[in-house]
Amino acid sequence: EISSLPPPLAVLRCRGQEAPPPSPSTTSSEASAEAPSVAVRSMLGLAAAVGSGALSAVQFAVVNLGKGYEMRRVGCDKGATPCPEWLVEEFNVLGSWTFNFGIGAMGVTAVLMLALFGAKLLAGETPPSLHLRVMAVPGSLAGVLWSTANLCGMLAVQQGGNSVVVAQMTSVQLVTSGLWGVSYYSEVRGWSLVIWTLAAAWTVGSVILLGFEKG
Repeated sequence: EISSLPPPLAVLRCRGQEAPPPSPSTTSSEASAEAPSVAVRSMLGLAAAVGSGALSAVQFAVVNLGKGYEMRRVGCDKGATPCPEWLVEEFNVLGSWTFNFGIGAMGVTAVLMLALFGAKLLAGETPPSLHLRVMAVPGSLAGVLWSTANLCGMLAVQQGGNSVVVAQMTSVQLVTSGLWGVSYYSEVRGWSLVIWTLAAAWTVGSVILLGFEKG
């Protein structure tokens, strides 16, 4: 009876054999039990999108509030007298401001990764892989594109202010992301695609009119 039992996984590996695949019914049931429902995923995605938009707007608002506070403190907010060079350099997007932003982003990322690794180790789980091969080219390219877009956004906010520029950037991001979903991933089809196209045209037109109102 003992010899009729299947050999353990370690023995199979030593012999150069592969272990038999798990039962499809067991695998699908376990996956369905662990995977969140569509409603939960939709709510989590919506919450993450709202948080991303809100925090992005707050980021630019904090920059303008800080710059205005420093200008009032030294008495150059009315434009009658030029601001000192140290104040101009503190909020120079093409200078120390972007450099400090990069240091802060790197520090926050390192802290989050260390916290995630520590939580996994304390729970007795395997830490997540860094996927260095993927990050070498696609990840670096994505980071360069995001950093360039963030730099352009900060320059635009300094010139046009929060009320118009942030709305314009968010609208462009919304339409561009939607275009990727429609053209590349084919997420929207049929009448839903027609409705999305009308909504995108309405969004772009509203942003253009908003820019004229600012001028």
